[in-house]
Amino acid sequence: MLKKIIFSILFLQNFQLFAQQNIDTTSKESTIQFGGYAEMYYSYSKNATDLKSDFLFNHKRNNQFAINVAMVNATYTAEKTRAKIGIMFGDYAQYNYDGEPNWAQFIYEANFGTLISKKHNIWLDAGVFPSHIGFETPLANDCWSATRSIVSENSPYYEAGVKLSHSSKNKKSTVALFYLNGWQKIIKPSDVSRPSFGLQYTYTPNDRFTINYSNFVGRCQPDSLKSLRIYNDIFLKFAATKKIGVIIGFDFGNDSYQLNKTSWWFTPIVIGRFKIKERNYISVRNEYLFDKNQIIIKNLDNKESSIYGCSLNYDRQLTEKSIFRIEFKHYSSTNKIFGNKSNLFSETQNYFTAGFSIKL
Repeated sequence: MLKKIIFSILFLQNFQLFAQQNIDTTSKESTIQFGGYAEMYYSYSKNATDLKSDFLFNHKRNNQFAINVAMVNATYTAEKTRAKIGIMFGDYAQYNYDGEPNWAQFIYEANFGTLISKKHNIWLDAGVFPSHIGFETPLANDCWSATRSIVSENSPYYEAGVKLSHSSKNKKSTVALFYLNGWQKIIKPSDVSRPSFGLQYTYTPNDRFTINYSNFVGRCQPDSLKSLRIYNDIFLKFAATKKIGVIIGFDFGNDSYQLNKTSWWFTPIVIGRFKIKERNYISVRNEYLFDKNQIIIKNLDNKESSIYGCSLNYDRQLTEKSIFRIEFKHYSSTNKIFGNKSNLFSETQNYFTAGFSIKL
């Protein structure tokens, strides 16, 4: 594992020099840009096994130095066409994509788009995308905390299908419609015949305020169960002052089976970020999951689950594109859910995580 970490650092350093000198090409008609990302971490919990609980997919290893995500990507942009591809490895790819074919487990994104109406700024894109649901991504540099939240870990990080999107002339609002292969699926399962759908609306009146609504409607179980999942994601992100930022989110989902059995869950979350001095930040996160029928998280008691989580995070921004982080996180639950498939043993769990990430 140490060899992988050293290799990733050296690779990205050389890749950055190469990209700056030879790869970034720009003309009046098109642009090709290459980039990369790497995140190394160490995480420890006193009463955890080698791997963390089954409902966690990032920073999965306990008491080890490991790579969460290492990626190289390319972006092509022209007046009427665009394309993106990202190839990755690490904990996120290994554990979150374990239900996909082997060839698909290295794809962070791979999509192509064309402008179908210049007057109305309407694009049609197809392929594999980062999910339109949620405010966190697997890349720590995009997030306010070192590790991901419960709601992010248990809603889609990626999706595959077709996207039709429109942006207003003033760039303050965007709306997108999605035709998808399923709930976080690149390949549609053979026992699910119907597609899934999604909607996203984002309003950003200024650089200090964003409100977003996203949803998913589709089948997550075989056709024989006649299931339907309806999931809603709402979040508000705003800068209260020049030094204080806040994210407030609320997700809620409902699964129905055989047309007369329903199950539901919800997850509120609040994150505050405080700039204590130049390039130094503190983040505090409070989150909660209520899962009435164990749709998201199973437990030994076979009863409704609720989890409370809180974390304290310190960031030191080393450069414009690299961050060092330390996080302390606490989980508590009404059931014994913290462990893994071979060892479910506790109603509480405490984690310490330290990480370094760089985005080129």
